[in-house]
Amino acid sequence: MSTKTRTDTASHHRHHAVDALVIACTNQGLVQRISMESQFNHQGRQRVPDIGLPWHEFRTDAAEQLNGLLVSYKGGKRLLSSRTNRYVHSKAHKGKPEKHQRTRAIRGPLHEETLYGRITITGKGTKEETYVVRKALTALTDAKQLDAVVDPVVRETLKDHVAAHGGKLKEAMKHPVYMPVKEGKEGLLVPIKRVRLRVSTHEMVEVRPDTYVEPGSNFCIAIYEDGKGKRAFRTVSFFEASQRALSKEALYPAEVDGKPLLMVLQQRDLVVLYDNHPDGIQWDSPNWLAEQVYMVRKFDRNGKVGLVRHSAANVDLNKPNAYPDGTMYVRRVGSLPAVKVRINELGVIAKA
Repeated sequence: MSTKTRTDTASHHRHHAVDALVIACTNQGLVQRISMESQFNHQGRQRVPDIGLPWHEFRTDAAEQLNGLLVSYKGGKRLLSSRTNRYVHSKAHKGKPEKHQRTRAIRGPLHEETLYGRITITGKGTKEETYVVRKALTALTDAKQLDAVVDPVVRETLKDHVAAHGGKLKEAMKHPVYMPVKEGKEGLLVPIKRVRLRVSTHEMVEVRPDTYVEPGSNFCIAIYEDGKGKRAFRTVSFFEASQRALSKEALYPAEVDGKPLLMVLQQRDLVVLYDNHPDGIQWDSPNWLAEQVYMVRKFDRNGKVGLVRHSAANVDLNKPNAYPDGTMYVRRVGSLPAVKVRINELGVIAKA
């Protein structure tokens, strides 16, 4: 394969099939021939041998199969794992020296690492509860973050400090900044090293008294639809799912506002997109399916789902203009024209 071909195929997961095809068409004699004929000559130049094709229509046949190839993913993010532990006791009783204990473990982080607090800010006849996080001045990356500083005196002092250094936050933080000197305490300099910032979120989880965390990644999103095509959804975080699983509760309701469950999506699940109606899906056309099968990359609590074409690799959903049209698809669940499917190891597709 040429370097250009290798680069093109590596941008999608079908390059594994290309590798397998090349290996299948290679034998020991061919490897030795390439090794002998690609030696350097007396002028220091390397000859590139023309080894030919395994059969006459090799490129056409390979392209036809690759264009209709469906990539299989191992889906189903695990929530809990269990195992049996054996404990050997020094004092055996009734001839049974071993004790068995079944343990269950959560398969991932329950929440983000940052700890938050909650405070009440009192104004002129108003009270506002907000979440706050304490950060070092050196951890600030944008001057706009200063607007979120809770203490008004500290906030204005920092803004004046940054303005005195040309509005450049990074340059200003290289120099010490002090609280305003109160009357009668001249000479007493109190440095500002850390500040409390407001956090605009309402999805905190209290892990211990007065200590909160963000729930972290989402485990699944359940989509509901009634007979008129109107939809609803419920996003379940990994924290919520693990708590419900440990309590042996349902991870999501079977019905929401009279709408029955349509499908449940997790990361790496596969869906087929259609234009107007699911009846328009061409189940017998591998080439059509290869263009319409997408993998769930991410989803949020607002019902937005980000999809990537199942064969595409290393796609960043935050850079939509960096890839060809159709590589990614972002839509809210209310208007997501999709049918959940599964693809086995042989590339056979079926409704999930």
